[in-house]
Amino acid sequence: MTSEERLNHHKNLQQKFGNELKAELNFAYEWVSKPSFLNGLDNKKRKDVLAFCKSSIENPPIRLLNHMMQKTERYDPKFSFKSIEPEIESFPKCNLCGEKLADSIVEVVNFSEVGCGCGKRCSHVHCADKYIENNPQCVVCKKYYLLEVRNSTLRQMLLKF
Repeated sequence: MTSEERLNHHKNLQQKFGNELKAELNFAYEWVSKPSFLNGLDNKKRKDVLAFCKSSIENPPIRLLNHMMQKTERYDPKFSFKSIEPEIESFPKCNLCGEKLADSIVEVVNFSEVGCGCGKRCSHVHCADKYIENNPQCVVCKKYYLLEVRNSTLRQMLLKF
């Protein structure tokens, strides 16, 4: 039933019964105008929704809601959370070929730093040479790559802030 149909029904009942049931009809119309009450009526099997309905409406139909709560079976939603652990690489990898670059970021190793306007990447020296031969410019920022060969720890390059 749409809100317009509810309003028309309310007006028809007011005309039919006049002033003798005016207060009761206004309370009933107020209840069915609240989304929380309509949600409670739709979810009759959930005690938590009906209890929320009792507390969220001004002047709720307590006897009706208590009766509905007694008729429902106990339902408490149970949520199960699966813990997701991130995959942690135990060693740094080459950004171009994906192979192992070093045993750890504190190991002194020979590596290439390929940089452009987009950022810097660590890779094997031979991977960087091959890559720059085929692609001298970045396809994103259109700047030429800067190749820097280093013999140090990866920590110095990776942890720059």
